[in-house]
Amino acid sequence: MQNLLKFLIRIIDIILYLILVFVCIFFIYKTSAYRQWALNGFSKEVCGPLLRLQSNIEQYTSLKQENVDLLAQNEQLMSMIAHQNMDMANDLEDSTMYDFIHARVIENTISKRNNVIILNKGSKAGIQPDMGVISPQGIVGIVKDVSPNFSIVLSLLNENFSVSAKDKRTETVGMITWNGKNYKYAQLENLINIEDVRVGDTVVTQYSMLYPMEYPVGVIAAGTSSKAVGGYFILQVELFQNFSRLDNVYVVKSRFLNEMKALQERSKDE
Repeated sequence: MQNLLKFLIRIIDIILYLILVFVCIFFIYKTSAYRQWALNGFSKEVCGPLLRLQSNIEQYTSLKQENVDLLAQNEQLMSMIAHQNMDMANDLEDSTMYDFIHARVIENTISKRNNVIILNKGSKAGIQPDMGVISPQGIVGIVKDVSPNFSIVLSLLNENFSVSAKDKRTETVGMITWNGKNYKYAQLENLINIEDVRVGDTVVTQYSMLYPMEYPVGVIAAGTSSKAVGGYFILQVELFQNFSRLDNVYVVKSRFLNEMKALQERSKDE
């Protein structure tokens, strides 16, 4: 306490000087409209950049919440689109067939022959094995295992992955698989006839409990010129989803998944 008093005594002259300066500035400001205008302009020049910096910092710190809000909006829009497609197709009387659970990718490989993806949500968020995983660009994979807080996804870039798909324009049906080579391309296999299929045609999912109806996969890039083993054609599909930049995904929760799995189990027992 004594050291503080000694310090104040040493700088008392400076304190009094600053007080007098502010008092003088106040009276000068009040006694002249021109001086008010000049001082206001000076203060704006000095404070303007500081206020702009403060605004930029506030905008940056609010980006995280804005991203959360945008992802929630995307989730709602995707649900609306899926339900609209079901209405148009009249596949079910109840068109609200899917819900979507947003998750972040925390690990993803693309250089192996059997790649997997790890998500930051699990059974606590309602995720179960055998649920489809999509992004706003296209299909991503299938949930294979879950813990309370994490999920392991069998990536489309996995030799064990396959899903029924078709050329949207011609309705030519095949299976989407991956040959373990280029992460930008998958293969549309088991095609009996590709006479009407063209490069650039959009490939979408067939009706599935895993994915919304006709969800995008990619475009026909190139096809084999002759029949493959077994008498079927194979076409190269350039994927819409760039797996090297995979971040936000949506787990597709079918409201009839458990019913379908129970029915399959009963049929096996019989």
